[in-house]
Amino acid sequence: MDGYYCNFAYCINSSDTIAIANAISKLLRQEQGITQIPQLPYLIFNFQELRQIRFWERPPLAIVGIGSGNNGWSIIKSYPNEWLILRALNNNRLRLWNLATELKSDAFFYRVIDDIDGFLLEISRGRIHYNFYSEPKFSLIKVPESFRRAIKVNPEFARRISELYKDLDQQEKDGEEYFSVLTKIVIEEREGDAERSNRALGKLIDPSQYFWGCCDFFSRVYIDFDLLNSMDIKLLYFQLPDNYSEYIRLFIKNRQEYFDNESF
Repeated sequence: MDGYYCNFAYCINSSDTIAIANAISKLLRQEQGITQIPQLPYLIFNFQELRQIRFWERPPLAIVGIGSGNNGWSIIKSYPNEWLILRALNNNRLRLWNLATELKSDAFFYRVIDDIDGFLLEISRGRIHYNFYSEPKFSLIKVPESFRRAIKVNPEFARRISELYKDLDQQEKDGEEYFSVLTKIVIEEREGDAERSNRALGKLIDPSQYFWGCCDFFSRVYIDFDLLNSMDIKLLYFQLPDNYSEYIRLFIKNRQEYFDNESF
């Protein structure tokens, strides 16, 4: 697709969004320096300019949203984006591992940055598996076959590109139809492998076709608060310690090492 694609999504193999929300509240309230607050804090920023406000200029706030998905899965979005795959400050396990254990449910986190940089983390029965490939595959948890096909879309992409090039060869150069087919090829090839996989999976899991795809959940909640409420998205808010941003910077700098040092 044209432009920059980025997305962060968590999925829990449970359709009970109330139980998920309660478990997240319980786990985060147990952490030192974190306080759950009842409503979204008021901001003096112009909402339409929120996306331009840099991470370290934003208030020390965590936001979590839980929505119903298809096939018995629920979707979780968070801000900061990777907050739930970090370790709790007073716990040596990943927050998502603690959540999956609390709910006795499988879980995964799927992140795409820069169209081609993919990351899939799976958690099942106390075990964890991850990979940083642009086209990851489910290796640990049991998911519907449609999920496996969606996340591996390269064969379908290769077929479409091959057919488009064959069509291009049959057109007269400099003709209107030639440039039409050429444009389709350029659009197809601009879209990274990880982006195709992420979009395809989101179409299967997210019945709203809106909640799954979001790079900055902070901005979405402030801008589309009423819409999210009308979709029955459960929203949770937490005041964070002032040093939380330094904690996230260390994780972003050494992501691979962070998970390599995890023992389960």
